[in-house]
Amino acid sequence: MTASQASNETRLPPAVRRIVTQTQGKIDARQASKTESVPPAAQTPPAVPPTETPPAPPAAPVAAPPVASRENDAAYWKQRFDTTDGILRAQSQQNATMVQDLRNQIAALQSKVSELTAKQPPSPIELSQFFTPEQIAKYGEEQCREMARTAQAAAHAEVQRVVDTQLKPLQEARVKDKADEAARRDKEFRDQVTQLVPDWEHIEKTDPGWFHWLTQLDTSTDTERQQILTYHVRRGNAPAVARMFNAYKASLLPPAPPAPPPVPEPPVTAQGTGAVDSVPPVAAPAAQGGAPSDAEVREFFKRSALGKVTDQDRVAFEARLKLRSGR
Repeated sequence: MTASQASNETRLPPAVRRIVTQTQGKIDARQASKTESVPPAAQTPPAVPPTETPPAPPAAPVAAPPVASRENDAAYWKQRFDTTDGILRAQSQQNATMVQDLRNQIAALQSKVSELTAKQPPSPIELSQFFTPEQIAKYGEEQCREMARTAQAAAHAEVQRVVDTQLKPLQEARVKDKADEAARRDKEFRDQVTQLVPDWEHIEKTDPGWFHWLTQLDTSTDTERQQILTYHVRRGNAPAVARMFNAYKASLLPPAPPAPPPVPEPPVTAQGTGAVDSVPPVAAPAAQGGAPSDAEVREFFKRSALGKVTDQDRVAFEARLKLRSGR
């Protein structure tokens, strides 16, 4: 330190010297922190003397273990699904809100248009379309305008009367024609079903078993029979409806009797002369009337479905029906 510097420091007050010392310390600390924050790579590497051996090449990097495929990772796809589902739900909610807002705006605009239309004054009447200038000068514009307005109202009423008297009868006639055509088709459909199944109306009105049968499933289609019948009726398919009635009637028939057991061969006895005698089988008592024909079977079950067969008749007919197994 020179003498001038010492004299200068001596002349400074102690408080000032402390402030200078503290400030210089802060500046030195800041410079030191900047120097430490510089990464080592940014600093200039020291020069390698040419006489030293060059460093060995770096070792080959070790291959990282293969990442598991995401195609079979259930957790990954579940996360993707949850993310996508959340986005779609948010978009759907946003779209629904937007649509509702647009509907509210449309309703408000329509209401506003209706309000403005109701408040809008009627368009002015062009008097020159109804009166000549002389007539306007003679009667005045206000009176001419009133007469024109009255004429327009009368013309509108006349047009409405023409529409009511000419167009409405045509519309009513068209509606009546459609109703008549529907009634005609319904009658033709019923006549066709009656021709194929004469007692279908009686079954539909008086036989509760018919409606119970319709509630069951059709074995060939696994569909409720009532749905099948409704489909055929709406299409006007009379043969298909008739087949369903006949199938119901066939379901009322008793099951076919089992085949009779085979008749055992009669015992054979040898006699002294060598002749063989056969014991004739004992014949079952024949039912009165013999085996029924096909027509008699159909007529019996038809009468049975209508409730016209007594228990005694049923027992007698079943006895005759057993004889058909031997045909």
